[in-house]
Amino acid sequence: MRLLLVLLISMIVRSCDLGTSLDNSTDQDGANKQGCVVATWYRIAYELADTLGRTKAVFKSGEDFIATLAITNLTRRGQIYAHTGPVMVFSVRSGDSTITSSTDGLAWPQVVVLDTLRAGETLRYTWRGPNSEAKIPHVSLTPGAYTVVGEFTTMFGGKDVVDPDPIAFVIE
Repeated sequence: MRLLLVLLISMIVRSCDLGTSLDNSTDQDGANKQGCVVATWYRIAYELADTLGRTKAVFKSGEDFIATLAITNLTRRGQIYAHTGPVMVFSVRSGDSTITSSTDGLAWPQVVVLDTLRAGETLRYTWRGPNSEAKIPHVSLTPGAYTVVGEFTTMFGGKDVVDPDPIAFVIE
């Protein structure tokens, strides 16, 4: 009976109902399999797509993309979190250099806001990259290999959240 329970829990932990896989490898069509992290109290879904919502890993220079990061509360209790700005941020990196981010040129008043991620609720952030709303001059990524990194800027319920693996993409 315990073995059956362990197997059932293992299957739940390995699943992700957003149609994503658990790794960020590239499939046979060159599209990036998107990331999903499932922990004891939350599920994270992370994807990179074109502006029409199609998952991709290869873009043309000057083409925008949409990065989406979401966290879902899997508990029956709300998870309190504090923030002074965005709860999630994105950045484009090449090697160990940050090229651009979702917060470039933006500022927030340093007022601490307490909020609650309710039971079953999903908090989703999207970024139309590679530029922020205030980025001047606009960045146009040159051909090469990049990663888009999604990071949480807060803890939920006093607990750390594991950031998803970066998603690799190419500019042709």
